[in-house]
Amino acid sequence: WYQRRVREAVVSTQSTGPKTSTESVSEVPKDFSKKAKKRKREKPPVLNSDQDAEGQLPSSTLMLKDVIDLGGTQEDFELLQNLSDTEEMEITDKAEELDIGEIVRFMKSNGLQAPKKDKKKKVVEKEDDISDKKEEMQQPKCPFAPSHPPPHEKLIFKTSEPWFSQVDSHKSSLVFEGIEKWRKYAQSLWTNEVTLSTALRDKHQASDQQWMKTVLSGGTVNDKISAHCLLLQESPVHHITSLEALQAMAKKKSKRMSIQAVETLREMWMGVLLPDDRKLLKFSQHDFTRLAGGEGVAQLALGWLVEERLKDLYGEYLEVIKLHMGDVEVPIRTKMCNLAFQLLKDKPEREKELLGLLVNKIGDPDKKLASKIIYILGQLLNTHPSMKGVVAGEIERVLFRPNIPERAQYYAICFLTQLQLSTEDGAFATHLIQIYFTFFKESVEAKNVDSRMLGALLTGVNRAYPYSAEGITGDNVDTLFKLVYISNFNVAVQALMLLFQASGRDADITNRYYQALYAKLLDVSICTSSKKTFLLNLVYKSLKRDTNLSRKVALARRLFQISNLEGPALSCASLVAVSAANKESEVTKTEEEG
Repeated sequence: WYQRRVREAVVSTQSTGPKTSTESVSEVPKDFSKKAKKRKREKPPVLNSDQDAEGQLPSSTLMLKDVIDLGGTQEDFELLQNLSDTEEMEITDKAEELDIGEIVRFMKSNGLQAPKKDKKKKVVEKEDDISDKKEEMQQPKCPFAPSHPPPHEKLIFKTSEPWFSQVDSHKSSLVFEGIEKWRKYAQSLWTNEVTLSTALRDKHQASDQQWMKTVLSGGTVNDKISAHCLLLQESPVHHITSLEALQAMAKKKSKRMSIQAVETLREMWMGVLLPDDRKLLKFSQHDFTRLAGGEGVAQLALGWLVEERLKDLYGEYLEVIKLHMGDVEVPIRTKMCNLAFQLLKDKPEREKELLGLLVNKIGDPDKKLASKIIYILGQLLNTHPSMKGVVAGEIERVLFRPNIPERAQYYAICFLTQLQLSTEDGAFATHLIQIYFTFFKESVEAKNVDSRMLGALLTGVNRAYPYSAEGITGDNVDTLFKLVYISNFNVAVQALMLLFQASGRDADITNRYYQALYAKLLDVSICTSSKKTFLLNLVYKSLKRDTNLSRKVALARRLFQISNLEGPALSCASLVAVSAANKESEVTKTEEEG
């Protein structure tokens, strides 16, 4: 490259030539402009870097002056003398031709930092190799599938037993290749099975078969539904078309026919079609290594295909239920909710979708239906206590959904406060407390807080706090103290009850709690409040646990002052509470001294 640049510079110098002082403007011929225009139209000849203006190689192409003008030296000129323009430097990628050690030593001698080996690249390459191997291991190939199964003379599925008891179904975590061939094989088996079943019925039950065809073709709606039910009860595998016909009736625009078909299908799904102890699987979710050979391969493949078809039809059935849950008539919505509850309670299939449909109806415009949903969910947890976390999660999703009515939020909070907790539910109780406080903070920001909602929230916190693993800390404590001072008397008493429990775990809260209780005893609403019993119980517990004598005397004196404003009932109750707290404190103190 360096030699080529030098030669181009020499060629341009020789072809142009330096201007002399004898040239002047007056010596320019008159036809110069015309000749110049012609030269502009004519393209100049293309010269190689090794040719001069006359097309010949110059005798002294490379000169020392030219090299120096381009920034070179005498050594560069001597180096370029022996090089030709056609020579090229050969670059090889072989690592052994480069002396890496010598390069490193040169860099260190000049104060440069030697490059480090890129270990991360090797680690990434190893991880990629491992992941590729895992993918190869996780995608095994299916066993060889027969192309065309021969027609069979006996039915593969027995009509006297439920279809799911004849199918051994196990979910596989692997993704197999070549599933479509087995699907085509199973579809051929199913076609042969239905054909054989129809032929056997025509042969041995000719009269019944003829009557069934007559009813299905020209009978009433009730007769058709009954006929399809009989065929499904006999064998769903051989009469899947009857199930599809009932599904089509459920999608009709006629509300009467649709509701009747939906109720009939509920009986079929619960009694004949769905297993009790497992969920249905897709065809691709099964373990295809079990089809490697042996007896029962045809029954397995056919059963898996039937199972997938039933799963798809059940999904369509739930879509019909969802559609009717939005009906304008309240009885139809109520009937669909009861139907969804029965399916959710008895069958595990699509339980998440059914639960979502029921929880969404908490926001139903009809108050009776919304309260009935709370009762239904409580019955569900009585039957399946392990679903407590799942149901609470769905309630939380609805609770924080935008544009939800305030009444629906209140129903959701009331349901959460009714959940039965145990000592094993520490993390779940902590999560419930977090839900209550988060909802309260969002309500305060939206300026949409009433005493009824605050009471429900504090009730839930009081019920969950004894089982909580972490308790109440941080901003939640400040929120409770804020409620004591700004809320009405009933809400303040509930907040004080909760702070009393929190002060037993954290000594820093104790002083703030007693100060808030002492200030709240001067509230004039105590005379008309319905929470007097809770207040006296709280004062009794506080006096009993407190070890500061002067603080106990101040609380008792303040309580007696308030009793003078009320009738004798409050005065007598205050005397009893203070006396009982002092006696137990004296007994405890005597036992400690002894």
